[in-house]
Amino acid sequence: MAFLIGTLPYGPDLAADFGSFYFYLYNRKGGNKPSLLTLIFVTNSPQLILSILYFSYNGLITFMLMADEWSGFSAEPKGLRVTSASGAQRSTYRLQVPYRYAVPLITVSVIMHWLVSQFLYVSILKAYDSNGVYQYDEIWDCGYLPRALLITICLGAAVLMVGIGMGFRKYKPGIPLVGSCSAAISAACHPPQGDDKPSRKAVRWGSCGPTSTLDMTGDNPTLSSGESEIGHCSLTSFDVEPPVEGALYAGLRKRKEI
Repeated sequence: MAFLIGTLPYGPDLAADFGSFYFYLYNRKGGNKPSLLTLIFVTNSPQLILSILYFSYNGLITFMLMADEWSGFSAEPKGLRVTSASGAQRSTYRLQVPYRYAVPLITVSVIMHWLVSQFLYVSILKAYDSNGVYQYDEIWDCGYLPRALLITICLGAAVLMVGIGMGFRKYKPGIPLVGSCSAAISAACHPPQGDDKPSRKAVRWGSCGPTSTLDMTGDNPTLSSGESEIGHCSLTSFDVEPPVEGALYAGLRKRKEI
């Protein structure tokens, strides 16, 4: 890649259209000509790198949208997103992420793969004499098109900037971020008594019980006078209140006796 970028000022015309034929890569280096297998590996290695970058970028977008989905439970009641939905539940996305993200991402990936195939490809030149008789002489080389390379770099930079821009978006406040930690998610899934089958209903995360605050006047923080219960936050179909700063909350209202 660095070699191709370095030879742009001395290579073919940047205004050359797609489909133009050039085979400068190994001819400029001189020496022994590579085998056809080597040429195939060299020309297709950027495709593998591009696929790895696509899966990495898709994973990044998936984690960001997953955190946004989780933070939304503190703003309004929503159904859980599951594979086989029932009741108020919602189905999972067919393309792992919403269509407004998946379709542009797949489209850009297809365009970049096509551009890569245009700027680096295998060239096979066969020789014929003036009478059209084949001379049994072939030239195998790696062809490249600078115009396609520059468009690929510009498009890749634009995709990178979009990802950085999405990183500045803020999640909805009111609920701790848990990522994909199953233990943290489980701690938020202990609804109060009387909430029958909340998994099939629209649920919201928040405080669903009495709360206590800490008295910070002494050397050791203690519960404020007259307060003896620890609050409880959970996903529930009941009405909830936003957590209060400085109050005490636990994942379980009461520890089960063993």
